[in-house]
Amino acid sequence: MKSTNTTTTTEEIYNFLIECANSCNIRKWNEWRDANMRIGLNFSRKNFTNLYLEGANLVEIKLDGVNFSGSNLQAVKLYNSSVTGAILSNANLKEGQFAHTNFSNTSFRNSDLSRAKFFEANLVNADFSSAKLHETNLAKSDLSKSNFYLADLTKAQLGKSKMFQTNFNSANLYKADIREASISDVTFANSNMKGVVLCKSSVQDTDFFNANLSDMNTTDTCLSDRELSKIN
Repeated sequence: MKSTNTTTTTEEIYNFLIECANSCNIRKWNEWRDANMRIGLNFSRKNFTNLYLEGANLVEIKLDGVNFSGSNLQAVKLYNSSVTGAILSNANLKEGQFAHTNFSNTSFRNSDLSRAKFFEANLVNADFSSAKLHETNLAKSDLSKSNFYLADLTKAQLGKSKMFQTNFNSANLYKADIREASISDVTFANSNMKGVVLCKSSVQDTDFFNANLSDMNTTDTCLSDRELSKIN
């Protein structure tokens, strides 16, 4: 597909992307997309399962309800996009660029999101259970009602994020940075919070039952008497 004209349909562009993925030639897709960024694309509810999309430019594409399960999306560019209610389970999402994207109600179960960047993303009610998020940047994101059960967030960045009814039960948060966060009605029960930085945060009605809180830094954090009794 060398150029786009008024007769080119969204379906034809989608098929072109799938063709590039199946031939492991994402560079061809990226060259076309870079030259046609002004074109608004809506691939909502399309199937992208088990595809090679490493480094693909999917910026500003509407992808609500799509299925990316099992796909290689390492280093994908997916910022300023809408990916609500999508399935990104069992996928390789390492080093992906997801800033300012709406991922509400999306599943990332069992996926590898190490060193991915979700800066200022909407992750309300997202499912990260059993996902790997080593050094992942979730700063300034809305994590309300999201599920991190059994997730590995070693050295993840969650500073200035919003957490309301977020589930970190049995998660590994070793040396995670959660400074200046808003934390309300959250559960960290049974989690590993060794070395977590929780400075200058607001913490209310939060459950630390049976969590490993050793070496945690809570300087200038507003904690209720109940939370203090669990940490001190």
